[in-house]
Amino acid sequence: MHFFLNQTDYQKICIKSSLINHLGLIGVVIIISLLLGGCIQQAYRTHPEFNTQIKTISKPLLVSTEVRIAEVQNGGGEALREDWSESGRAYAQKAILEVFKIKKYQISPLIEIDPQTQRDLDALQPLYRAVKKSIRHHVYGTQPFPEKIRRFEYGLGSLEDILSRFDSNAMVFVYGYHRVSKSSPMTIFQIALLDSAGNLSWFSMKGSKGKFDLRNYESVHQLVQDMLIPLPAKG
Repeated sequence: MHFFLNQTDYQKICIKSSLINHLGLIGVVIIISLLLGGCIQQAYRTHPEFNTQIKTISKPLLVSTEVRIAEVQNGGGEALREDWSESGRAYAQKAILEVFKIKKYQISPLIEIDPQTQRDLDALQPLYRAVKKSIRHHVYGTQPFPEKIRRFEYGLGSLEDILSRFDSNAMVFVYGYHRVSKSSPMTIFQIALLDSAGNLSWFSMKGSKGKFDLRNYESVHQLVQDMLIPLPAKG
């Protein structure tokens, strides 16, 4: 596996928000790096072998669409809104499927999961979260690793066994966070594309203060469309 795990004690970071109970430090660190650092080198990154890998990617499987929408309360804290989050997930999935298809990818959502696939995905998710954490800290965040910035090389190990069950040759992971606030709105969105060997071939992360709203489909579609512009179309 090609990733580094950061052992820094982020519990020392003081954030007065009830959202920690829902998102944990993962979501909070994203916000901190965007608000304080402004350290995003570029909107998207590609694996060193991307030009070769993308030729093998035509039928991606949308494995995970995670969207969390929180509302700022009168006291200043944040509360997760499950109703908005559910709508946001549906909008994000629809937008991802539509934009990938516009770019001529034969993408399909993961709908029915057999017990073995569920076990495999349960084992895969922690690995992907660890990779995302490393990317946030060492590529986009305030603890840059020059080698990781120069050579964006991350992997989860072979995904062929899972993908073969769905006649797919790549995986797509999506994450979105939106803070609803009149004075300090915040949207963060990530799209990851992995090839069948488990290489993180293409990764995009975009942060916005008020331009996008994950509660609105047109806004989500525009966000996804903007982020996927650099991804080569097929055919």
